Amino acid sequence: MIFLHAGINRCPAQFIDTTYFRSPLNIPLYLSATFGELRPDHFHSGIDIKTQGKTGLPIYAPADGYIARVKIMLAGYGKSLYIIHPNNTTTVYGHLLRFTPAVEKFIRTVQYSRQEFAVDTEPESGRFPVKKGELIGYTGNSGYSFGPHLHFEVRKTHPENVLSYGFGITDNIKPEILSLIIYPQSLNSVINGKNIKQIIPVIKKSDGRYTLHPDSNIHLMGPVGFGIETYDLLDGSNNKCGIYSQQLIIDTQIICSVTFNQVSFDETRFVNTYMDYAEKLQSKREIHTSFAAPFNELSIYSILKHKGIFTGKNKNYTGQYIIRDVHGNTSTLSFTFRADSILPQLLSRYQPQTFSALMNYDRENRFDTTGIKITIPALAIYNNLLFEYKCTDTIPAGYFTPIHTLHNEFTPVHKNITVSLQPNGLPDSLVNKAVIAMFTSDNKRSCPGGIYKNGWITTQVRSFGRFTVGIDTTAPELKLLNGKPGGDYTKERSIRFSMKDDFSGVLSFNGYIDGKWALFEYDVKSNTIEYFFDTTRITQAENHYLEMVIVDNRQNITMFNMEFRY
Repeated sequence: MIFLHAGINRCPAQFIDTTYFRSPLNIPLYLSATFGELRPDHFHSGIDIKTQGKTGLPIYAPADGYIARVKIMLAGYGKSLYIIHPNNTTTVYGHLLRFTPAVEKFIRTVQYSRQEFAVDTEPESGRFPVKKGELIGYTGNSGYSFGPHLHFEVRKTHPENVLSYGFGITDNIKPEILSLIIYPQSLNSVINGKNIKQIIPVIKKSDGRYTLHPDSNIHLMGPVGFGIETYDLLDGSNNKCGIYSQQLIIDTQIICSVTFNQVSFDETRFVNTYMDYAEKLQSKREIHTSFAAPFNELSIYSILKHKGIFTGKNKNYTGQYIIRDVHGNTSTLSFTFRADSILPQLLSRYQPQTFSALMNYDRENRFDTTGIKITIPALAIYNNLLFEYKCTDTIPAGYFTPIHTLHNEFTPVHKNITVSLQPNGLPDSLVNKAVIAMFTSDNKRSCPGGIYKNGWITTQVRSFGRFTVGIDTTAPELKLLNGKPGGDYTKERSIRFSMKDDFSGVLSFNGYIDGKWALFEYDVKSNTIEYFFDTTRITQAENHYLEMVIVDNRQNITMFNMEFRY
């Protein structure tokens, strides 16, 4: 029986007019990322167009339409723009430097009326009509972007594969294949004598053909799943981009077929169970799996036989992966293996030695022990989990609980789990400063917050890891980066500060010039805030008074004031 996932890829193929859109940029298009790439917590929903290493390139409307949304985020897409077109598509432009003067004036008015840098607003449909080829903004590096580029999307109901619409991208390069991966699917599965996944390197032949080394004898027992480490390259770019489709065939049967035509935002977090999440975090490997966990609602599968789980029947098999990019360039990996039934004497050999609790993916799970309570709701994990818990014997200096290790950070979590910790020796005077601290395996600390009640502090997190309770009594740090208090800023274009908080994080930042709120723009990469002098709101050739108020998530406040001339 072939298992077909319900979803968007089962719909009949629709005609796409590849001449409808023009390019959003007047430069040759070279890409640093493509649609459907595997990212922690999401599939990449568009393409990233290189902008020759600089910001400020003009962006043009690819078709007639109107600006339907203008959004400015602290991170994410930074400054972004959305245009609705008559063909029922929406195009999205992210990480912009700035908008056109008319849109800049509009969004600036919104920011001042709300007294917020980060805003999301939808102008009325007739306010900003655009014609094909009309200037709509300028490329930048705003938001969570680590190099100048234009993030560009085409959406209908869901984000669509942009390259299906043409845009004149040159691509004559076949996808690269690096490894075949085989995963045990039960405690009794055996892969070359072991109950752990095996990563098997491949050999590149010619014309997109790959094989395994002649000495790579693969012997399987019990149910297994397959995966492939692969990426695509495009002409004129060294960036490793995403593939368009993968298909796994064993003997003559298609086990799995995946195509990246669309991915809905409702489904995008399932990327964590589609890819090898642990390898992505630990080794940066891009591994596409060809089997599905019990909780996997992705619609990218057109065929998924027995959820992609393969169980052999005492014979030799031939396997083949077919990997394509959106332009039809194709690579194949051919391999052989032996698969047998599990031997009776092995049925108890690989049982786990220790675990703390069995967590069922499809129902609520609770785990309580000394000083900690955890609630994992139904469908927060993708598969049944042999949950592991550890606790240190001592309380680290500066904290108020031992370090509680909840499983490991390399096992993905789909939705929030609730963690409650009972602090030991926390003074009443510091209760409102208490927060839960979370540590990664390399000791990077983050702060998921927490609410104190009846001797416990509780928060929600979306990953496993190591947790304890600390206090944040330190106000944010604010440092003037240009000029000096009392200085003359007449020849400056801005006033700029560095701003950071070492624990609970900045909750709000506000600046006031001569008693009136002033717009400071935030850059997440450099942790800077910057006021660009606006002669429509500040009188020139006068002395002015600046006040800054920075508040963190535990109400520690930093205030700064100075006089300056402009």
